Parts: sequence; C-alpha cells; structure tokens
Amino acid sequence: MDNYAGRLAAVTAARGAFCVGLDPHPALLAAWGLADDPEGLEYFCATAIDALGERAAAFKPQSAFFERHGSAGIAVLERVLARIRAVLRNRELLAQISARESRLSLA
Repeated sequence: MDNYAGRLAAVTAARGAFCVGLDPHPALLAAWGLADDPEGLEYFCATAIDALGERAAAFKPQSAFFERHGSAGIAVLERVLARIRAVLRNRELLAQISARESRLSLA
C-alpha cells in the first residue's frame, strides 16, 4: 500500500473523507486578527493543522495564497507541508502503537 491511492483509501477508511482546505485569504486572516503577510499565513495554517490533525484525512493548502507573498510565502508553504507530513506521520505512528498494544493485551 505504498502508492497514493492505497494510502488515501486506508486513511479515508479509518478517518472518513474530511479534507481540510488551507486557504488563508486576506479576509480570513483579518477575521483571525492576523496580518496579511507570511507570518499571518504561517500562524493560521499551523493553528488549523494542529487543531484538526487528529480528525482530518488530508490537508490541501491552496498554493496561490502563499505564492502571492513571493519567496517568503513559498518558504511558509514548504514549512506548512512539512508540518502536515509530521502530523500525519505522528498520527500513523500512534495508530500503529495502539494496534500493537491491543494485540498484546489480547495475547
């Protein structure tokens, strides 16, 4: 199950099809009291990822909202993608540990 389709099928079977769109547009950042700058983008995305990481099957950042801030925005997008990968890896690791513990307690 190393291909994308297999991983997606497994995660949606376990968590449902909840995909979080990360679309930090100027009005949304303003509603959160954040500046429309790379720091505001990163804070918004980090908060959403951390809050929803245990529930979401996937995250989909909209690159255009990052690209409009030039190279600093692209650097934020790279950090956001790394954070998503870390949250999803951690979640998978915790699920594997939990499954092992369940098997051991049944033995």
